[in-house]
Amino acid sequence: MQAKRRAILASQIRRKERIMARSEEKEPEEMDRLQVKMQRMEQAEMRRMEREQRRQKQLEDYKKKVEQELMIKPGSDRACVSSTISLNRGHSHRRHLMNLANVCGTLTKRACRAQSNVGNNNANAEQNGCSSSTARAVGVSSPVAELSLKLIFPGHVSNEQRQKVQAAIAQSDSKHFLVLFRDHQCQYRGLYTLDQFSDTVHKIEGLGPKVCREPKMTIMFKYDSGSKSFGRIQTKHLSATIDGFVIAEQYWQKPKIPHSCR
Repeated sequence: MQAKRRAILASQIRRKERIMARSEEKEPEEMDRLQVKMQRMEQAEMRRMEREQRRQKQLEDYKKKVEQELMIKPGSDRACVSSTISLNRGHSHRRHLMNLANVCGTLTKRACRAQSNVGNNNANAEQNGCSSSTARAVGVSSPVAELSLKLIFPGHVSNEQRQKVQAAIAQSDSKHFLVLFRDHQCQYRGLYTLDQFSDTVHKIEGLGPKVCREPKMTIMFKYDSGSKSFGRIQTKHLSATIDGFVIAEQYWQKPKIPHSCR
């Protein structure tokens, strides 16, 4: 009986020794794994800080460029330039976007589908839009902002669409808006607000996904006050300098094919 007890105690002691040996063997591996994890976290933090610094530098460069344009261009051109920038985050930028909404309605209809109730100014816009697939200058006067804004879009002005965009901007509390285009030809599809803290844009009017992030975007545009058009820029990062974007084809909803009736 005593020999059996001694054998049990010996086996328990051996088991404890094996457990201690295994824990000692695993401890260096755990330390290495923890160090690798800490290094990855530090690298991610460094990348985030570099990205923030790069965005801040882009914003400062953009501000300097706009200030130079303001010093060069007098009169109405200066007012037009100041209405297109995002430096003033208050009411003035908001009023400029109301102007932008007046013209964004032109993106919804092609010139070949124009309606007979459009005025003479809209007919001139149609002739300019048909002559080029990219865009032609269309003069639009907005009583809201009391400024004359020229933007480049093909197609006819849609009063209903313009009113929808104006209402969406008026109801939103955002200070920066972005336009969603269908492709590189700058065909209007929707209006989004920019959230700089989460690097996302949220839809407030039109078509497209409710929320878009940088990986979904393929092309980004910036409004050029000199050529009065949206120009493509070589960047993949959201910032206050971005005025429009295009998403990848797979994020557009395709029309459902109905089942054939027999």
